[in-house]
Amino acid sequence: SDLGIPFIGVRAISDTATEVLEADVVGFVDDFGRVKPIKLAAGLLRRPRLIPYLNRLGKNSRRAADQLGHAVRKIVDCLIAG
Repeated sequence: SDLGIPFIGVRAISDTATEVLEADVVGFVDDFGRVKPIKLAAGLLRRPRLIPYLNRLGKNSRRAADQLGHAVRKIVDCLIAG
């Protein structure tokens, strides 16, 4: 970095370039990614077709988070081993 502090950036991606995030879904979570249960329930009552989409989004997000965890573990192990 410009400050001379080393860093490593790791990113996990849970969707493909062709997938579009449904606009309504953004309102189902807060700024920290926690689900807003009332907003979610109301949204699903209005648009039940979102259920399969949300299931897929959740599965892909969990897979990405899992892979991110594995990558971070490998990086930490390498740094410790020196």
